[in-house]
Amino acid sequence: MSSDTFERGGDAAVVRMERHYPHPPAKVWRAVTTPEHLAAWFPSRVQVDLRVGGELRFSGDPNLPADTKGRVTDLEPPRVFGFTWENDHIRLELEPQGDGTLLRLVHTFGDTYGAASFASGWDSCLADLGADLDGREPERRPPSAEDHERYLLLFGLDEGEVGEVAGGAWQVRFERQLTTPEAEVRDVLASWPGGVDRKLREGTGHGPRLVVTVPAASREEAVAAEAEWRARLGHLR
Repeated sequence: MSSDTFERGGDAAVVRMERHYPHPPAKVWRAVTTPEHLAAWFPSRVQVDLRVGGELRFSGDPNLPADTKGRVTDLEPPRVFGFTWENDHIRLELEPQGDGTLLRLVHTFGDTYGAASFASGWDSCLADLGADLDGREPERRPPSAEDHERYLLLFGLDEGEVGEVAGGAWQVRFERQLTTPEAEVRDVLASWPGGVDRKLREGTGHGPRLVVTVPAASREEAVAAEAEWRARLGHLR
C-alpha cells in the first residue's frame, strides 16, 4: 500500500509518502534511526546523535557537492523522528496498522519544482527500506526518467502559471525539472520559434532546470498558449 501527495504554498512545499511494511513498529523504528540500518536505504550515510537538538552528519550523497549537517527536531520513540537536512525538514511518523506499520515520510522544502526529483528518489529509498526490513538485499536503483515523469504529472508540475504582467499584458511561465542531458535539451530548444524566453539552469540532481516564459496579449491568449506549450514541453523529459 502506498500513497503520495504534494502541497505547495508560500515559501514551502511538502511531499508526503506513505508505505505499509509487514513488520512491527519497533523493527521499523530501528531501521529509520540507526546508522547501520539507515545505510541500507537512506540516500546518504548518516551519523546521528539521537536526541532533540542532536546533530546529524550526512555524507556520500552523489547529488551533493560536500558533506552536510542537520539537527534532530522531533523525537518520540518509537513513533516520530524529525530532523533538518540543510534547509529541508524530514519527518518520519510510524503508526501500528493491521499486521505491521504504516510509515509516513513528510519532506518539507523550498524548491517547489524539485518535488518530482525528491519524490522519485524517496520512492526508490522506501523500496530499499522494505527490502532491508524483509532481509533482502536493497536494489539501490536510481530513479528512472519514467519515475520522475510519473511524479511530475501526479503533482501537476507540468502545468504553466498564467498571470498578468505590467502594461496589461499576460504571460505563461513554466518551470520544469528535466532528466535529459543538457546538451540534448539545448538541441531541442534551438528548434523552437522565437519570441519565447527560455533559460536552463542547474537542476536537482537529475538534469537541467528549464524555465520558459511565453508572452500573450490577453488572458484568453495566455490560456491557449499554456495548453499549447504544455503539450510541447511534454515531449521533453
